[in-house]
Amino acid sequence: MVGAIGLVVSYAAIYSSASVAGLMLGVILMQVALNCVFAPLTALLADKVPDRQKGMVAGCLSLGPSLGTALGAGLIGGALHTPLWRLGALAIIVMSTIAPFAAGLKDIPLKRRTKSNKKLTDAAPWRSSNFVMLWFTRFFVQCAVASTIGYLFFYVEDVFGNSQKAEGRVALLIGISMIAGLMAGPLCGVLSDRMAVRQRLLFVGAAGVSLALALLALALNWTSIMAASALLGAGFGCFSATDGALAAQVIPTLRNAGRDLGILNLANSLPQAATPSLALAIFSSVPDERTRYALLFAVFGALSLIGGVLAMFIKLPPQTSEQIGAR
Repeated sequence: MVGAIGLVVSYAAIYSSASVAGLMLGVILMQVALNCVFAPLTALLADKVPDRQKGMVAGCLSLGPSLGTALGAGLIGGALHTPLWRLGALAIIVMSTIAPFAAGLKDIPLKRRTKSNKKLTDAAPWRSSNFVMLWFTRFFVQCAVASTIGYLFFYVEDVFGNSQKAEGRVALLIGISMIAGLMAGPLCGVLSDRMAVRQRLLFVGAAGVSLALALLALALNWTSIMAASALLGAGFGCFSATDGALAAQVIPTLRNAGRDLGILNLANSLPQAATPSLALAIFSSVPDERTRYALLFAVFGALSLIGGVLAMFIKLPPQTSEQIGAR
């Protein structure tokens, strides 16, 4: 609820900002509030969902970003035409969804089985090799996706046409990617539950993202770019569903699930700051437009593949499906 209220305040700050500094402060507040909402939401997956169902639930949760993007672009970006109405609609959506959920939530943690007699209540996440490898796996893949989304419009505009055509083409690419992700996420989540192959599916998802960036780097026509968008969405959908389920299993202890998953969530947000610096270094050193984008996608595609390889070394802990009563 604190995060939801912070989001509403950030929208008001963004709307009323009269300078670049004011706008930046509003966006910073929005990011802080957004992470304040996500931290307990991700912890609930660890607390309330049995291990044998984490993949299915994480797959359903992975639909959120795609559906949110569609709602934002279609309803808020298309139907509403003024900043006041757009930000007001966002505030209404946030409060009408989060407030009832938070009010009716019964925080019942999940009991974890372990063969070890060692107490894990105060275990530091960075002492767990599984946690560290999953952090870097997520970080590398998120860097690849952030670079693609962040520079897709400029890529299409510089290489394949003017800005007016680029807007429609990028919208088409995002739609293709979103549909592929909606199909792949829940399917891979269920498969990871039934076949107990979360690490392999993480690799498949990361490799799919890597291959999509390779197609973009070598793209010679519009058809290959559309294929790359579909592969990117499917790969990231598969990765997100499996990654969310695995994250809820590899944390050292449920007592600190919120803290540890919050640290893991940094691997989602840090790429937003890291990728522009690397992209700037590439763009400033390569004069040719097509070559600079090819190098950009090749570098981040390699990072995604490295992340997939790291995922293969993560060891799954024993599963549990029992719940304990609220304290």
